[in-house]
Amino acid sequence: MEKLIRLDLAEGKNAAERLGLTVSALGDTMTVGIVRLGSQAAKLGLQPGEEIAGIRTPNDRQSRYWFVLPALLLFGLVFWLQRRRKAGGVATGAAP
Repeated sequence: MEKLIRLDLAEGKNAAERLGLTVSALGDTMTVGIVRLGSQAAKLGLQPGEEIAGIRTPNDRQSRYWFVLPALLLFGLVFWLQRRRKAGGVATGAAP
């Protein structure tokens, strides 16, 4: 059985205090050593001896909303050019 648990780092001096647990290396596998009572790890149901299959961290990416800015600038440019053309400020290229 596998489960995915998200642990947020709390305030503390070292990793054991911040996570609320200690990790032990047994050969090629990492296992949960000690789980502090009342910690986030204990509340999520981590037990000593459970194997840690992997660790995921969030990607440091730009916000997806930054891609809206070039589209808005392009829309504003087209709007401005069309208003200018409608006012008669730009020749349309047609011969009289």
